[in-house]
Amino acid sequence: MKKVLIAVGDRNYTEILCDAFDKHISLFTLANQEVLHRRYLEEIVDLETPDILVIHDRYLESSFAEQVDRDNELLAYIRQCRIQYDNQMRIVFLCERPTKDPYLSTLVSVGIMDIFNQNTIDLDQFIQQLSEPPKFSQVEKYLSTTIPLFAAKQEEERLELEKKKAKEKKEKTVRPVKVVEKKVIQKVVEKKVVQKVVEKKVVQKVVQKNVIKRDYNIHVHNNTEKVIGIPVKRKTVLVGSPSARNGSSFVSHLLARNIARTGISVSYMESPLTTPYTYDRFFGTQYAPDYRGLFQELLMEYKIPNQTNEWTKDGVQIICQNPSSDYEAPNDISLETFIKVLYSSDALINIIDIGTSWDKEITKDLLDIADIALMVVTPDVPLLQQLEENPKLKSITQSEKLRFVGNRFSEGINNNPLIKDLLAEKLILTLPSFMDTDVFQAQYQGVFLNDQKDYPLKISNLFSPITDLLLPKEVLTNKTKGGFLRSIFHKKISIQKSNQEAKQNNEVFK
Repeated sequence: MKKVLIAVGDRNYTEILCDAFDKHISLFTLANQEVLHRRYLEEIVDLETPDILVIHDRYLESSFAEQVDRDNELLAYIRQCRIQYDNQMRIVFLCERPTKDPYLSTLVSVGIMDIFNQNTIDLDQFIQQLSEPPKFSQVEKYLSTTIPLFAAKQEEERLELEKKKAKEKKEKTVRPVKVVEKKVIQKVVEKKVVQKVVEKKVVQKVVQKNVIKRDYNIHVHNNTEKVIGIPVKRKTVLVGSPSARNGSSFVSHLLARNIARTGISVSYMESPLTTPYTYDRFFGTQYAPDYRGLFQELLMEYKIPNQTNEWTKDGVQIICQNPSSDYEAPNDISLETFIKVLYSSDALINIIDIGTSWDKEITKDLLDIADIALMVVTPDVPLLQQLEENPKLKSITQSEKLRFVGNRFSEGINNNPLIKDLLAEKLILTLPSFMDTDVFQAQYQGVFLNDQKDYPLKISNLFSPITDLLLPKEVLTNKTKGGFLRSIFHKKISIQKSNQEAKQNNEVFK
């Protein structure tokens, strides 16, 4: 049975390939992860050690903008793999190039025997070819009479130049050779990216091709659990508000705890761009005194001894900021940092609370990552008016993924013509004004409101429109039909990914 690692970078494309391989489980098994950006390709390949690596040259996003640089980058890595793994790893190259493209001829010359260059692939033929030993006859058509090695030569010259610069840099520092060389190369690449990615033309192309989504979609194919025998897929929920004190954190907490009560693993992530709230809300100083947010650790680039970034509260994995741990809110945060934090959680449902940061550039990226986005609004007419008058908010509300959650809405407000006209069919649910004493008592005890008095069933019913979208119907049905003991003990069975594997995978990004 051959282990397959998919490095396509497009969610729909990946799911199609996964389905094809899943139909032949006697021949293939899928790796625990998929590669979503070329910067992670080497790390994940080293971690997974696949027998077959499937790469798409266009969909697998690169830090380079120019096509020649992207081609040379991929060619250099393929040559490195051929040297390091030889015939132990089979590389399958997916692309949309003419048969006489010189680049394909170069790939054949370095030993790639599986090239699919059409925008449509016969999956039966694809599986059949990979189930048999590689054959030169299948790629002979791509080999030109004179094999052009210009790309390879250019790459060799580039690498030699970088090594020379690294060597010169090394002579001026006392750091070990490997560390210095790696840092120098990294800086050269990053500088080039900043200059080109910000160009308007490049950004427009990325949006049209949905490559932004491919870059940082954090779906891990085999990260699936069975709850009472029912498979549940990983999903991400983005929650925010158009203005402060509308209740994005309140709603996020209720939703997270409601999902945890079904036995599904869930994480709550507080954006580092917001003012710290959750740590104090759940008595972090008492229950997690040594906790330090993973965002803080990554942004400050050092780890404090005897501190941890793991904290679970009543079944909810908490990822938040510790305001007493040298916390300083950044003006913005990179997509790469968010990806690392998302990868640190093995929860199936990940809830990201961005507060009011809809105007941040990272929010657009997170909106592409999310399976569903929730904007929490209150019955305040001037604030609701911003949804129409604020250009940035209006563009967000037009997203197909976005739904509104009405907080502190009464029946009379629900039926108001303004609400019906402004929020229309996107109003997925409304929450009443809960009793102030109950809300305060939950805060006073440092617990979720869901666990107070008769609130478990009440909140479960209120949030059913969202949980119906996130969880399989069978999970919710079993929860209703006498699954009382299961809801208490939160029993679940992980069938794809062991804790040890999860820890190994997470170590790549720490």
